[in-house]
Amino acid sequence: MVGRNWVVAVLAAPLMMLSGCQTATLKPGAQDQMLRGTLIATGEKYWFESCLGGERKPVLAMTDALKASHERQSLGDEWPVYVESLGRQEAEGVMLTQGFLAGGTQRACRFDLPDVELRAVSADEQVVFDLTERHIRVQFIDRLLMLAFERPEVEIEGEVRRWEQSMQGSGESQNTLLLEVRPEACTGKRGDWYGLSMEAELNNRYFSGCARLGDFVHWPLRQRYQTPDSVQTRRIDLSLMADGQLHWREDYMNDQPLLEHEGRWRRLSPSLVQVVLDGQGASDAGMVFRVADDGALKLEGFHPAYGRDLEFESSAGLLRFNSGELDWWQ
Repeated sequence: MVGRNWVVAVLAAPLMMLSGCQTATLKPGAQDQMLRGTLIATGEKYWFESCLGGERKPVLAMTDALKASHERQSLGDEWPVYVESLGRQEAEGVMLTQGFLAGGTQRACRFDLPDVELRAVSADEQVVFDLTERHIRVQFIDRLLMLAFERPEVEIEGEVRRWEQSMQGSGESQNTLLLEVRPEACTGKRGDWYGLSMEAELNNRYFSGCARLGDFVHWPLRQRYQTPDSVQTRRIDLSLMADGQLHWREDYMNDQPLLEHEGRWRRLSPSLVQVVLDGQGASDAGMVFRVADDGALKLEGFHPAYGRDLEFESSAGLLRFNSGELDWWQ
């Protein structure tokens, strides 16, 4: 544990919640994805609308914490509350198994926190802690000051994740940081509910508060994709890299050499991904795919080489930029 004279820390970002048919201590499963969207109550029923679009789906099960958070923040029937939660989609509806954030509106779907694995913000919303691939950035908003500590090896003690680092300051001074995160519920300054809490000690100043996962640019995309086995005319394998590059391999199953392309991809919106293969020409806008909550890709519109029905199923793990240190559910 770090010190005890806390300045409560908050996240200026959306939150998560759960449904209202069945509430319980739910355990995430191997097929769970990170679901982002809004939770809506109509009478005794709860519904989930994904940031990725599609139909409103009934919530089959949720945690007590998410339901309570929705009840506190909702202004009545049909009032949407933004949520982030691990969960899975069944044929009948959605199960939200581990909430990470509940609060805000549908507009929160626009914020992806690219390259930020975890974020926490001070009570006065003036100090931001960002855990990135190589650094822990501490930004003082009121002073336009940022400290960037090299990211150290994590210390894991039970469910606690701890990072401790120092660096040379001005003159002979040293900047020191101790950051701890644990999967404990936390309420932010604006009443938002978070599933993670944070404690930090920075240059003998103490902070505590809420934390959230980030890097939603890559949720729910996967590292590799392939066309369904039901497609007999050709097989396409697609590999996506976190830096925006891709590899495309096409097999027409006729004993001819494989066609291989490098290229690039980018998110156009929470629900759309653009894929551009090298050699298609500068004027070619590539292909646009709609992303499902389970990461599957379906071609939007018509492409002269692939028609209208090109689809990809995931065949490898999450693309999400993540060291694995924050995957408590694994």
